[in-house]
Amino acid sequence: MNKVVDSIVRDLVDKLNTAPIQSLFRSSVLSPLVSSLVDAAYPYIVGVLCLWVLMFLLLVAILILLLRRKGRIE
Repeated sequence: MNKVVDSIVRDLVDKLNTAPIQSLFRSSVLSPLVSSLVDAAYPYIVGVLCLWVLMFLLLVAILILLLRRKGRIE
């Protein structure tokens, strides 16, 4: 029984690894799925990127203010 199942699975994998089947899978399943995931995640990615840029700019501003203050005290 295992030999029959192994043979069927091997045959199925060989047929699925052909170029036309992979192209069909890529165009009909994978591309729409990735597109919908990117469309759903895009606002969150932009929001997180904006927060990182804001944190970086605030950190630079704080460092500049601290350096100016240190220069005035001494």
